[in-house]
Amino acid sequence: MQQVARQAETNETEDIWESFFNALFAVGERCLEMKLVDSKECVARASFLYTGLPALTILEGLVRSCHLPNKMAISLSITNQVITPETCPSEHSHLLAALLQTKWLLMENGLHGQSATAALQRLKLRALGRHRRQSNQQDDTSNDSNMSAVEKKVNASIQQLTAAVSKLPKYHERLTNVLNILGNLVSSQIQQQEEHKTHNQDVVLSQIWISFFNQSFHTGEEAIIGTDKILAKENCVDNDPFLYIGLPALTILDALHRSLSLADSEAIALAIGNVITDRNCPREHRPMFASLLKAKRLLYEAKLSAPEMARLRKMTAQQDTYMYTTAADDDVSSKTINTAAEYETTKRLNTIKAVVSGIAIMVSQLSFYHEQYNSVIARLAEVVP
Repeated sequence: MQQVARQAETNETEDIWESFFNALFAVGERCLEMKLVDSKECVARASFLYTGLPALTILEGLVRSCHLPNKMAISLSITNQVITPETCPSEHSHLLAALLQTKWLLMENGLHGQSATAALQRLKLRALGRHRRQSNQQDDTSNDSNMSAVEKKVNASIQQLTAAVSKLPKYHERLTNVLNILGNLVSSQIQQQEEHKTHNQDVVLSQIWISFFNQSFHTGEEAIIGTDKILAKENCVDNDPFLYIGLPALTILDALHRSLSLADSEAIALAIGNVITDRNCPREHRPMFASLLKAKRLLYEAKLSAPEMARLRKMTAQQDTYMYTTAADDDVSSKTINTAAEYETTKRLNTIKAVVSGIAIMVSQLSFYHEQYNSVIARLAEVVP
């Protein structure tokens, strides 16, 4: 029982940090869009990003937490996932206590609402390390002379929390992965802009693809080190061809499964919390979006059990297909299916797998796909099982 409890706590810890780095990725993307981080700094993986992005992610999470009904809860990401003293793994109880203390400091001094916009802007620039960059601009409010004593205290707490988080196992490796994805995609954007003469010819790597490649790495990592062992590290080391369809297909399948919980049946949930619908889907990707909705409907109608879903994930990742054989068939070279129920289940799994793999093939035709996925596979080859 103790071993089961420890494993459950380990899983909870992993979920917490998965949410944190997904939120960090979204913060980095937003900083690029708002020009708080220059594309060249991102490509060069500037040193300030290793402390600035985590600090800003922590600050934004705390501000978001101030609006939660539960005053003892901390928001982990832009989704509804929260952590409380009851759900916090024991090894991180000290971090939660420090987070709650800083949250209360923000709430007691009103540093979480619209009335505190200027103060929050100062704190965010300070957390990111961009306050010096703003110092030459008119009406600058981000320097020390304009910070109140409370703001300085909050800033000190954020820096202490960032330092504590940076000491956690695999922190630097995971943060580097996020920065690599951001940097690689920005590099691709710059290259595309140099190659094309007009804006209409440019291929803009949107948040959809940033999220996709980032999540592909995490999906592959879990497939290698997870209990199911869907993939082997050697597959990545040997650069096995099936990975270039199997891994994106598995990433897509997980996104579809995640999307089943959405109230909108015609929506797809990205790993970073964004939701794609027909209203906000880029025009050039609408045919692919239609295929995603078709696959989502198939998955919903299949109502797979947990073992069946695990089997589908393995089939999809390894690009395996089970034949529809029965004990009465002459050709039983594949796995024999002895019951009508198993026959129908296998048929449904193969149908879903085929549709999802077809979407992965569509993705593989994109101009930037192979360069980005080569990077994903290369990093997965370095994962320690």
